[in-house]
Order: sequence, then structure tokens, then C-alpha cells
Amino acid sequence: METAGVKAEELKAEGNKLYKDKSYSQAIKKYTEAIENDSTQASYYNNRAACYLMLDNPTSAVEDTRQATCLDPKLVKGWSRMAKCSLLLGDKVTAAAAGNRLNELGESEGGEVLEKVEMLEKYEHSAQAAMTVGKYRDAAYWYRQAVQLSPHCTQMRVGLAECAVYQDMFGEAMEEVNRVIKIDAKDAEAIF
Repeated sequence: METAGVKAEELKAEGNKLYKDKSYSQAIKKYTEAIENDSTQASYYNNRAACYLMLDNPTSAVEDTRQATCLDPKLVKGWSRMAKCSLLLGDKVTAAAAGNRLNELGESEGGEVLEKVEMLEKYEHSAQAAMTVGKYRDAAYWYRQAVQLSPHCTQMRVGLAECAVYQDMFGEAMEEVNRVIKIDAKDAEAIF
């Protein structure tokens, strides 16, 4: 009789093959089945997170990286993926925590992550400062810089849309609002 752990490893192996074949949705199903058989293995969550990232879904990926790093606090790939997902989402706090943890683990990537967090903070602060004094063109520039680092950050995209409205660029504003709704259909700021 096959144990749950053995079955889970077989499912992980199938998921790994599907991942290599770029069948990410199918790989997610296999990793999910592996987790259902053995939810104590960090690699199952981390591998599923990799698939979510490849499908441009950092929200689901970051949840899996959280679980993976809880199960294995020394899992470098988990912290690395968490940092990447968090930056994509504009979550500076989680990205900084992941960057610091990578530093503690002796990974040079941690410093790079922290630099990107600082850049994102600078862009956001500059955009907000420009908005406060009515310099909407300048604010839009800084929001665009932020969106390049954090394309899934709805807050930055809403700010960019607001700048466009103040400049009577309604088409561009609607494009940003539509992007926000695509990222998060329940984002109240974009809807109103």
C-alpha cells in the first residue's frame, strides 16, 4: 500500500515535469494534489508559487511562499519568490522582510531586493508630493516609475489614473482603471 508521502512525491514529480513543459496550470493541479496528500512539505508550496508567478498571478504565489517559508524558514527560493511577488504587488513591508531574511541567509539578492524597496518608496513619496502641490504630470512620471517595479500594485495604478484625470486624459485614465479591475475586480478606489 502506498503512503501519502510517497504519493505526494510522485505528484510533485509529475508537477515538475509539467512545469518544465510550461504546462503551468496543470502543474498547479499536481502540486495541489501533492499538498492534499502531504501539507508539510515546503517544496510543494514553493513549486506551486513558481507556477503562479509564470501565470502572472503574484497574489496566489505570495500566499504559497508564505506557507513554504513557514514550513522551512531557511528555504532561500521561498524567500526569493516572496520578495519578487511582494515587489510585483507593491507590498514594500513583505518585500523588505523577505530581503532582510535573504541577507540573514547570506544571499546577495537580499540587498538587491532592499534597494528596489527603497526605490519604490522614493517613487511613491515623490508621486504623492507632486500630487499634493498639483503637479500631476510630475506625479504621473513617478507613478509610472513605480508601476514599472510593481505592475500589480493597484494603489500606484489608481494614482496614475487620477493624474490622468486631472490632466484631462480620460482615455489613459480608463486604461489604468481597467488594468486595476483586471488585477483586483473588487478594488473600490478604481470602481469609484
